[in-house]
Amino acid sequence: MKVIDKRTNKNKDKFEVGDVVCYYDSPNKKWYSLITEVNDRIYLIDFNSDYVGMDEFSGEDGYDKVDVLIYGLRSQWKHVEKVNAQLVITE
Repeated sequence: MKVIDKRTNKNKDKFEVGDVVCYYDSPNKKWYSLITEVNDRIYLIDFNSDYVGMDEFSGEDGYDKVDVLIYGLRSQWKHVEKVNAQLVITE
C-alpha cells in the first residue's frame, strides 16, 4: 500500500482525476466540482446545483488532459485551488 499526502506543497498545484476543485472570484460565492474521467475525456461534476451533474464549464466534449481543464479554470476565475476532500458513498 502506498500513502500519498496531498497536503504537501509539492502536490498543491498538481491536479488529478478524483480531486475536488474550489474556484471563485469572491470568497462568499465559491464553486466546488470533482474532476472526473469519462471515455478518456476530463469533466467537472458540479456540486453547487440542486442536482449533481456535469459542470457547464466542461462543455459537451470535455478536455483531453486535467492540466488543460485547470488552465481554463484559471483563465476564468481569480482563485482555483484543490480542496482536501473525501468522497463518501453510502447506500
